[in-house]
Amino acid sequence: MQNDGLNFHNADYSVIQSAVAQIIREEGISTGSFHEQDERMHALSKTLAAMDNGDVTDVGDGIEFCMKILVEYILALRAKDYKKAQQKKNEFQYTHCDLNWLIAAAEWWAYYDLLKKQPMYVNYTNIDDFQYDLPLASSGNLKVGLVADWGTGEQVAKLVMDLLFEQQVDVILHLGDIYYAGTPTEAKNNFLQIIQDLRTKHGLQIPVYNLPGNHDYYSGGQGFYSINDELNHGIPNSSIQEASYWTLSNSDWHFQGMDTGFYDSDLENIQADITHLHSTEVAWHQDKLDKAVAAGKKIILLSHHQLFSSLLNIGSKPNEDNSNPYLEAYFGSYINNGDITAWFWGHEHLLEIYDSYLGLDKGRCVGYGAFPALYGDGKSYDPIYPQVPLDTSIQLSDNGEVYAHGFAVMDLGTSSGTVTYYSIPGDGSSSQLTEVYQEVI
Repeated sequence: MQNDGLNFHNADYSVIQSAVAQIIREEGISTGSFHEQDERMHALSKTLAAMDNGDVTDVGDGIEFCMKILVEYILALRAKDYKKAQQKKNEFQYTHCDLNWLIAAAEWWAYYDLLKKQPMYVNYTNIDDFQYDLPLASSGNLKVGLVADWGTGEQVAKLVMDLLFEQQVDVILHLGDIYYAGTPTEAKNNFLQIIQDLRTKHGLQIPVYNLPGNHDYYSGGQGFYSINDELNHGIPNSSIQEASYWTLSNSDWHFQGMDTGFYDSDLENIQADITHLHSTEVAWHQDKLDKAVAAGKKIILLSHHQLFSSLLNIGSKPNEDNSNPYLEAYFGSYINNGDITAWFWGHEHLLEIYDSYLGLDKGRCVGYGAFPALYGDGKSYDPIYPQVPLDTSIQLSDNGEVYAHGFAVMDLGTSSGTVTYYSIPGDGSSSQLTEVYQEVI
């Protein structure tokens, strides 16, 4: 899976994208992640991609040159290399570049740096905290909407969620990532406001529960937590989400969401990190799983990050299975005992359907919510870890530029259910839903 030139598993770059997007947003201009971008966001993405690939000769003149200096200036501040920062400021000032941009970016970085030093996380007080009831089905079977990596705020994201509302699901679960850095402004504009607008448009008070991804913690989790009180406020048959992990259950089904984002936001060593959970959260999860197993419920695990992948390295030195050893250690016994019906995650911006692996019958990536996966050379579905059994016969369509976006809908009876995976064109050119795949769980 290639670097898409838009989304970087690099907190510094994502924060810089967020800073520039905020500056443009204050001018009243759309800052969607791809198709609607202001030319400065396009220039920034191209500049960061060139720098990420170690080839700054790819950076052009004009606005791209200005963005290169701005990035170097912020990275110098990040490294506390104030001599170099001053050099870059002088270089910026004596070109045609707008100095106000540099000043605004520096102010934003200082604000961000303060937030980052105080990452948010809510520990339980009682082991029974953060357990919520699944809503009752509005008609027939319970319908659950699953979407991940959706929080871009652009029109295609709004279209995806609009179409999910049209499915009249009973609850929507988002598996993380509000872009670019999960700031309070981004969480409000790219997530909360869209949900609220669609509830009004459709006359449907659908509850929504959210998990944090790595991007949500690039600003210390501030945005993620800032919208929790409002997200389900006044919504019937819902609960106010109090933390970054939770369960949703009824007498037959048990959904359990975890916080894998917190430990994938380390600015010092993000490329090498393999994410894990707080030790207290591990104990909480295992307690909930033990009770769900004893009650004979069908268990669905949810996370932003993958248990394994065929297309992306898990850490800088992947193990032979290309799996997350921490998640495997926490939940392996439940998987091996056949207690886990399915595990859904995001993080990668494609739909990925895996055959049984490491004892898990159904591992599914649904990270194709709205952030663009560029088509590139058309090899995004070519496994780099062929031992991880990705079903390559099931792929998202593309238009030669980007892959499709979409969501999954679970239709759950008492003892079994179906999952249907839907898509729309990645450029949002059509609202016609395509059924990509359907399975029984």
